[in-house]
Amino acid sequence: MSQDFREFEKEGWEEVASGYHRFFQNVTPQTAKGLLELAGVKTGEKLLDVATGPGYLANLAHEKGAQVLGVDHSEAQVAIARSNYPHLQFQVADAEHLPFADASFDHVCMNFLLMHLTDAPQALREARRVLKKGGQLSFSVWASPKECIPMALVMETVQKYGKPVNLPPGPDFFFYSNPKEVERALVPLGFSDIQTVRHEQSWPFDKPDDLFIAFGEGAVRMGALLRGQTPEDLKIIRAEIAAAVQTFGKMAPYRLPMPALLNRARV
Repeated sequence: MSQDFREFEKEGWEEVASGYHRFFQNVTPQTAKGLLELAGVKTGEKLLDVATGPGYLANLAHEKGAQVLGVDHSEAQVAIARSNYPHLQFQVADAEHLPFADASFDHVCMNFLLMHLTDAPQALREARRVLKKGGQLSFSVWASPKECIPMALVMETVQKYGKPVNLPPGPDFFFYSNPKEVERALVPLGFSDIQTVRHEQSWPFDKPDDLFIAFGEGAVRMGALLRGQTPEDLKIIRAEIAAAVQTFGKMAPYRLPMPALLNRARV
């Protein structure tokens, strides 16, 4: 994977951190809650939340009694996490090069991380390294693009009314949405007892226009795709997306299916 994509993601998350928090706080904490339940986190266990973002999973783990440390490569995300949860510890760190000793944690959690990395296998190796014997890795990914209605609506509308945008080549966003690929990635690293669970959830929007704004202001790749359109095309795309959102209810909040896959594996 190219260095260009790494820099694209890094710079992108510094820019969209506040937009991400504004809109995605209505969906990704749902996944984080399911992920922690699947992991079976217990009081006193040490948990590393990799790609903590605004700190949602870290706080939920803390409420379960875990000793939590949240890390993210984005300084802007870490600043928001510290502001949201000043009682917790957060620091800037790279998922592919974790600054921690071997066998330091009982749990490593990654809520929607792997699809953003230039070297996801390296991040999984690092997770394996810092886990104690008997420890658990838990991570989430989105279900298929057709099932994640908000993503499907935006992508299909852009394809229909917009133009291609030249973005740095990056990883397949849904590569780890295939449980077979998860197993192929984890078994050689020494993980066992691998489990994948589907997590049903929906993303609520108060206004029909909020879906367009959410991806435009709170997502890196999708935001760049939207910003790359002409003003004329973007006006049409925005209106079409808003109209589609309104088909998911007679009044707000409009709830669009956004299922995730939860994965758990033991060292």
